[in-house]
Amino acid sequence: MCLLMMDLDLFKKINDSYGHQAGDLVLCEMAQCLGKVFQNAEIIGRIGGEEFAVVMQNADIIQAFEKAEIFRNRLGLRKIQYGSDCIQVTVSIGIAAFNSGIKSFDELMRLADNALYQAKGQGRNRTAVEKVDSNVLKGNQ
Repeated sequence: MCLLMMDLDLFKKINDSYGHQAGDLVLCEMAQCLGKVFQNAEIIGRIGGEEFAVVMQNADIIQAFEKAEIFRNRLGLRKIQYGSDCIQVTVSIGIAAFNSGIKSFDELMRLADNALYQAKGQGRNRTAVEKVDSNVLKGNQ
């Protein structure tokens, strides 16, 4: 099982520039994209604000990474129409895999959140994995 934590990059700027209705539209677009990419056995939820989580059951870290990258790229290509404005967004994603050393779901969430902060710290619009050799995951920015 893997947990993906996602955060829309610079979401406050969208609300400040276009208003909260535009922000709501962006959140709806993100939810729709999540539903299309993670449609099989995954559990999708909004954690709060502009943060979402996906639980991928029966997936290893490589499968989770590949799916996260598909989602990140698809969302980044969307052009969200709000009135006469076209809004493009990016997302940062952190992934943690459940293993025998993890004692609770809260710990798994903390690890995925740490990876999310790594993705943001490395410049946003990327996927980061907690405690995995980066050579295993080809194509990460």
